[in-house]
Amino acid sequence: MRDNGELFGRDDIADAHRRIVETVLGAATPVYPYESGSWGPDEAQALIDPDGPWHNPNPAAEAAA
Repeated sequence: MRDNGELFGRDDIADAHRRIVETVLGAATPVYPYESGSWGPDEAQALIDPDGPWHNPNPAAEAAA
């Protein structure tokens, strides 16, 4: 390892990586709780409202729940 700088990261490269990762980690999506077996949280509906509602491919399973 002696005299082989390729084995070690440079400070400026490490700082650049940290700046990229911090922006991703700082924009974390919150976790929304929802009932087990349901179609998910109400907030999920807001994501697709412009395109239409969810359609249950297995309505019998929802009726049995």
